[in-house]
Amino acid sequence: MIAVGNVYIAVLVSSRSCRGGSHTPPDLHPASTWRQLDDATRDEVTCLLDRGRTTEAIKLLVARDGIGVRHAKATVEYGRTVAAAGLLRDSTGMTLREAKDAVDQL
Repeated sequence: MIAVGNVYIAVLVSSRSCRGGSHTPPDLHPASTWRQLDDATRDEVTCLLDRGRTTEAIKLLVARDGIGVRHAKATVEYGRTVAAAGLLRDSTGMTLREAKDAVDQL
């Protein structure tokens, strides 16, 4: 019985380490990660995105916050959406919902 348990644990551990995926919990949403970033990190990611350096922005989140690459990519994409909606809202006077919907349709 103990041997079966040990084999099960070994298979479970090896399958998780071989996935190469994110170690971020699957229920963590990119929006909540974006909101939890400190202002300096959020500003740095936004600045990198403004300069077209998406890969560097993703690497920054992975290195600084220790999240997985997939989750960092989703968080950066969410941040890009937030920034675009903010610019659209400021320039047109749209409501937040209208601006977000317009950005989502692009």
